[in-house]
Amino acid sequence: MALLIQTKQNVDGQFGPSVMANNLIGGSDAFKGEEAYQYNVGDFQVTVGFYQGIGRYACFTKGTFDPEQFAPVDVETCLELIAPLGQWQSSTEQPPAAAPPVPTTGSNPGPVGSLSINDPFKGPPGSAPSHTGPAKPSPGSPSAPGGAPKPAPPPPVVIGGIGTTSDFQCTIKGANGNDVGVLGWHRTTKPYVFVYCPLMAPPQPAIAASPMVIDANFGQV
Repeated sequence: MALLIQTKQNVDGQFGPSVMANNLIGGSDAFKGEEAYQYNVGDFQVTVGFYQGIGRYACFTKGTFDPEQFAPVDVETCLELIAPLGQWQSSTEQPPAAAPPVPTTGSNPGPVGSLSINDPFKGPPGSAPSHTGPAKPSPGSPSAPGGAPKPAPPPPVVIGGIGTTSDFQCTIKGANGNDVGVLGWHRTTKPYVFVYCPLMAPPQPAIAASPMVIDANFGQV
């Protein structure tokens, strides 16, 4: 039996007693009747969100907020509680790669990630200098007459630490035999796996879950 699109009575019968939990989505007038309950499922705790008694999202955690606890086999175990693995499709988005450090000239390279600026009068390393005299101070530089020191440019921003994101989708059968789409994701830097049904038959309102919303509920922003 799929964990989602089931009544709370059916979920209780499969996974045993539950305790009330905080809603991870909703919270507005459009989601009155939303309740969440936490179940212990093997090595996992799963928070299931019910709207009018029907489960439509599930968030799996492992008790402690250690992202490394979710190995690929753990993610597969969570997905299997929604649908057989053969029904899932997945895609993985790699984090943006940081730009390689620019080597500095001379025998003492700078720290990793530092920038080296070539002297425009000397040309690239190994080339002959294009002048024989000292470089003239540019207007506005500290050594120019009447010049004022300019503020240093901001350091380059390197985007990183967001980990690898895997997105999942499948289709399961509703109680009336209609197909219901399921979406989900897991990021290697976050300690949970989240799956949900964005569209369900009326009177279920559509939901739009996002990593930012779920992270905020876990205090992970």
